[in-house]
Amino acid sequence: MARSALAWLVVVGVLLPGIARAEVEVGDGVPFTASELESALLTRGVEPALTVRAVSGSTIEVRTPATAERIDLGGARGPAAARLVAVYLAEAPEPALATVEVRAPARRSRPVWLRVAAIAGRGAASDDLALIGPEAGVRTGRGRWQLGAELAWLHGQAADPGAAVRANLGLARIAIGAQVGAVELTAGPTLGRYGVGARRGWMRGGHVDAAVRVVGGATWRVRVGARAELLDPRVEVRLDGRAFTATPRLALTGAIAFEWAVAR
Repeated sequence: MARSALAWLVVVGVLLPGIARAEVEVGDGVPFTASELESALLTRGVEPALTVRAVSGSTIEVRTPATAERIDLGGARGPAAARLVAVYLAEAPEPALATVEVRAPARRSRPVWLRVAAIAGRGAASDDLALIGPEAGVRTGRGRWQLGAELAWLHGQAADPGAAVRANLGLARIAIGAQVGAVELTAGPTLGRYGVGARRGWMRGGHVDAAVRVVGGATWRVRVGARAELLDPRVEVRLDGRAFTATPRLALTGAIAFEWAVAR
């Protein structure tokens, strides 16, 4: 009799885990195991018979005898993903057989864009130089708010080909602003260096920008923009009795920029 009882205990000990696990079936591609889901369900007092299968990406389908739900797990995996399923099943009412879409809370996007641009323009005064050069920078934001930083090199030359007046400007900018409809408006401080012949010095000022996207997709875009920039000091050069402003007090420039997303 004792041997018979011992044999039954062995059989029950072997079969019970299999019987319990048979109530929870987890298919290939699901980011948690059957044991992880069972543990999460038992912790919340839920003991349904259910089947879980991967649908696509981070979405799974959970089927019970009465319901069929699709749950987007986002980036959750392992025990964390199993707990998300268990919490939903523990709090869900008893509906008729239906398919319900459930999504994990989405993280707020903060994309990062790298940009390169070509700039052209001139000073606002009639004796200011024409300006042209490249620019590189980075932009990010949350919602409608935008933040960016840029480096630019501008070469200035007198509009009169016979006037050998040239200047080079290296500028760094901080841009803070917001998206207003289709237009991104930003403003911020400017700091840089100028070179006019053998003369060198620091520049400071501020800028206001407006830009719109003309074409693009989820990970790239082309934008055109305009900028008004106040700069100080104003360096003048005299040549053959004529005065030329090598560094403009107010520079008006336009830009075409190619931007691509490196994080989303």
